[in-house]
Amino acid sequence: MVKLGFVIDHRVCIGCHACTVACKAENDVPLGDFRTWVKTVEHGAFPDVRRSFVIERCNHCENAPCISICPVNALYKRADGIVDFSTEQCIGCRACQAACPYDAIYMDSRQGHTVAKCNFCSHRIDAGAEPACVTVCPTQAIIFGDLDDAESRISRLTLDGVMRPREELKTEPQLAYIGVDAVVLAADRTSERPSAIMTSPWDSGLNASAPPAETAEPHDVYNVSHSAPWHSLVAAYMGTKSIATGVLLIAALAVGSGYEPQRTLIALGGPAIALLLLAATSLLLVADLERPERFLRIVLQPNWSSWLVRGAYILLAFGALAALWLVLEIAGAHDAVRVVAWASLPVSVATAVYTAFLFWQAPGRELWRSRAFAPHLLAQAVVAGAATWLIVIAVAGAERELYELLAAALLGGLAGGALATASEYGRGGTAHLRRARALALRGALAPAFWLGAVLAGHLAPAALAAAYLALDGPAALLVAAAVLALAGQATQDEVWLRAGQAVSQS
Repeated sequence: MVKLGFVIDHRVCIGCHACTVACKAENDVPLGDFRTWVKTVEHGAFPDVRRSFVIERCNHCENAPCISICPVNALYKRADGIVDFSTEQCIGCRACQAACPYDAIYMDSRQGHTVAKCNFCSHRIDAGAEPACVTVCPTQAIIFGDLDDAESRISRLTLDGVMRPREELKTEPQLAYIGVDAVVLAADRTSERPSAIMTSPWDSGLNASAPPAETAEPHDVYNVSHSAPWHSLVAAYMGTKSIATGVLLIAALAVGSGYEPQRTLIALGGPAIALLLLAATSLLLVADLERPERFLRIVLQPNWSSWLVRGAYILLAFGALAALWLVLEIAGAHDAVRVVAWASLPVSVATAVYTAFLFWQAPGRELWRSRAFAPHLLAQAVVAGAATWLIVIAVAGAERELYELLAAALLGGLAGGALATASEYGRGGTAHLRRARALALRGALAPAFWLGAVLAGHLAPAALAAAYLALDGPAALLVAAAVLALAGQATQDEVWLRAGQAVSQS
C-alpha cells in the first residue's frame, strides 16, 4: 500500500520561494492565491531577535476534515493517500475552506470558482514525475515519497525529530518538518500583531524608514492572506431557519396538546409560515454557493459524512411534514393533524440544531466547537418562534392568555440563549479561542455583540416581556420585544460567524 507524503527539511531550506513560483506556474494558480507559500515570523526582544519561516501547504491529512465536510465528494482521497479535488464536481459551498485547519484551500476563479489546493501535482505523479516543487527546490529541502515504505528516505526521516502542524486536532497530517522553529508553526500565536515592515503600506516618498514591529511577541512579517469562506448569507440562513423551526415547534406543541384558543390561526399559520421561511432558507443556501446550478448534487450525489448533506435531508423532512400538516388542516382532518404535529416536534428540533454539528466539522475554528451551540440554536428557535407568533397574533388579534404563554416562551428562550452565550464565550481554550473571543468581546465586533446581541437581543426584550407580565401592560410591549429579539439574534449570528473565522489557520 502506497501512502505519499512530504517532509520539508528546514535545516537546508533557504526560503527562496522557488517552490511557490514553480507551483503557481505548474498549476496555473491565479494571482493572489497559493497552493504552497512561505510564512515568516519574527520573535524575541533585542538583542535576542529571530526571524523564522516555514513552507506551508495542504497536509494531505489521513483524517481530512475537508473530505468529511464536502457534501458532494469534490474532495477525495486517492489510493496513494493524496487528497485530490474535482472542479467538475464542486458546488462551491466553501465548507472545505471553513473546515481546513491549515488555510490550504482556495476557490479557483479560473475554474469557475471551484475548489483548488495542493494535490501533490497528481497529474505529474500519474505520469511518473515528481511534484514541481520537489523538482525545482535548489537545496533538495522538499523530500517526497512513500511513507509506508520502511526503506524509503522519507520514512527514515520521519522516525524521529519531525514536527507536524497542529497535531492536537487529530487530522494526522502527512506533511512533516525537520528543524523548523516551533514558534512559526503556531498559527494561534502569530498573525495577531503583524509587523509594519512587510504587511503594511509604506510611502517611500516620505524618506522615512519603515517602522519596526511594536511587540516582542511572535508576529508575522510575511504571510499570504486567506479570506473568510462564509459570509452574511450563512448568518441569514441561520436566522430564517430559526424562525421556521420555532414557529412550527410552538404550533406543534399547541395543536398536539389540544390547545383550543386561536386553533385555526395556529394550525394553519404554523405550517404556512414554516414553509415560507423554509423556502427563504433554501434560497439563501443556494444563493451562497459559487455554483448554484449544481445545488441538487447535495441530495442526488451525497457524501453522508457531511452535515451539509444530513442537514439538507432534515430540511426536506421538515418541509414534507409541514406541507402534509397544511394539507390535512385544510382538508379538516384534525385528528391526523395532531399526529403530524407530534411527529414534527423531533424533526423541528433536529432542523434547529443540525447547524451546530456542521460547524463542529471545522476542527481548527475552536470558537465554533462549543457543546453549548446545539442547545443555543434550540433556544434561538424558541425565541424566534415566540417572537414571530407575537407579531402574528398582534396583527390577527388574540386573547391575553396566548400573549402570556408566548411571553413566557420568549423569556425561557432568552434565558437559555443567555446561558449558552455565557458558556460559549466564557470557556477556556487555546490562543485560537481566546483571540476569537477577544474579537467579539473587546475588539471590532464588540459593539455589535454588546449593543446588538446582548442589550437589544437579550436584555431589552426580556425586560419588555417581564414588564408585560408583571404590569399587565399593552401588547405593544411584546411586539417591541419580539422585533428586538429577532434583530438581536441576527446580530449574534453574524458575530458568531465572523469571530469564528477571524483567527488565521496558517
